[in-house]
Amino acid sequence: MEPDDTVTLDAVGQKPRRAREYPFLVRMGNSGLVLATRHLVLDSPLLHAIQIEAENEDIVAFSNYISEERVQRIPLPNSNHRPGHFLYIGPRNAKQRLDDGSLVLDPRLPTWLLEAIPEKTILAYKWVDAFFGSESVTEPFVMVSFEPDRHELLQNGRTSLNGEILLVLGGEEWLQETMEMKVQLSLLLAHEFVHIENSVKVRTGREEPAWLWEGLAEYVGTLHATWHTGFPSGDVLQWQIRRWANHCVSYLKEESKGISHPLIRNERVSGYECGALAYWIID
Repeated sequence: MEPDDTVTLDAVGQKPRRAREYPFLVRMGNSGLVLATRHLVLDSPLLHAIQIEAENEDIVAFSNYISEERVQRIPLPNSNHRPGHFLYIGPRNAKQRLDDGSLVLDPRLPTWLLEAIPEKTILAYKWVDAFFGSESVTEPFVMVSFEPDRHELLQNGRTSLNGEILLVLGGEEWLQETMEMKVQLSLLLAHEFVHIENSVKVRTGREEPAWLWEGLAEYVGTLHATWHTGFPSGDVLQWQIRRWANHCVSYLKEESKGISHPLIRNERVSGYECGALAYWIID
């Protein structure tokens, strides 16, 4: 697309037709939004920039950038390694500073999550960074949305290689502070930080089989949750190993597919458990 060409996106109320289809909007409370611009799926080629018009008192923020200008023109890097952003548009007071990054929490989150997420985010970020043995190459910006009307469990994470993480939670399980949900929160945060560390530093990702990089994130996330929850040492890992084994055998047996089958490589059939199990065996 030429720089002078323009595409207008009326994305209000739209949801991605597929799990990985962009652009899409996610609500952050009653007055905030997150706009995901990564992997723009349009009839036209990639955009060079996106223009956002915000309310007078709102901010536009992503990564370590923040602006209070009413109209923003955000360049969209189109290289393979930095394909887009997760942009927060909304009230300034929803954005809080962490030790080494920023955080935006949906005010609709249950109280225990509003209190737990900042501490758990810092812990997961520093632990994963130390696990990979080097200082972080990017400053994290974590955004957590909540769907209060959803009954079934939802814990969906997406990342941008610019350091942004978008988590969307929902379901009755998240309403109560239980040990199981504390484990899930720790695992989920660490899982997404592994994706950023692995993709930015090692430059792997979509060209690799899905089970490989998702398996690594699941395995390292489980190690983090094992060492940072109130469960007896090893209980979380043992439970996960049993779950991985059961699910992996089920996929390979019922689907009659090998772990390198194109459907598993392309994420249409989940191979996460097979990958996590493989990393545990190697480790």
